[in-house]
Amino acid sequence: MRAPLALTLLLALGCRTNDKSDGADGAIDSGALAFADDDGDGFGVDEDCDDSDAAIRPGATEICDGIDNNCDGQVDEGVTGTWYADADGDGYGDPDAVVESCEPPEGTVPNAIDCDDAAVAIYPGANELCDALDNDCDGEVDEGLYETWWADGDGDGYGDPERPVEGCVQPADSADNTAATTLPPSGRRA
Repeated sequence: MRAPLALTLLLALGCRTNDKSDGADGAIDSGALAFADDDGDGFGVDEDCDDSDAAIRPGATEICDGIDNNCDGQVDEGVTGTWYADADGDGYGDPDAVVESCEPPEGTVPNAIDCDDAAVAIYPGANELCDALDNDCDGEVDEGLYETWWADGDGDGYGDPERPVEGCVQPADSADNTAATTLPPSGRRA
C-alpha cells in the first residue's frame, strides 16, 4: 500500500500553487510570485536597475548625476549641456573642442563660434585689422580696409592709372594719385 500513498502525495504536491496565504484571513499574497522589491518603489529586481534606491527605477526622471536614474541603460541622457573649450579666454568657443557635462567645465563656454581659439583678439565682432587675418570671424580678411594706390615706377610722384595697387598700407613705389587725375583739361601737366 505504500506505493499508492507515495503516488497520491506526489500528485497532491504537483497540484499546489506557489501562492501563499498570509495565514490571518486566508487571502493569497499576490507578491509571493513577483520578484523582490527591496526599495519599495514598485519595481522588482527584474526591472529595477538599483533596487536599493527608490528614486532609481524605470520611468524615473533622469537628473544630471552620473547615474542611470530611469534604468534605460544610458547615463544623464538629455540633461547634460554642450560646452566648448575657450583656450584664449575671449568668451567664444572652439567648435572642434566639445565637452558634454552637467555643469560647464572650467575654461569652456556654451557657444562654438570662435574661428581662432588660439588668438584672444580674433572672435566674432572683433575689429577687423589690416593684418591678413579674419579678425571678426566673418569669413573675410581685411574687408573694408583696403585703399587703392597706383604704381609709380619712375618715382615722379604720379601713379600709373593702368596699374592700381590695393592694400591696407601704401606700398613702396606707389603714389596716391595718378597722372591722369592731375592733368589739366588741356592734356598737359600743370
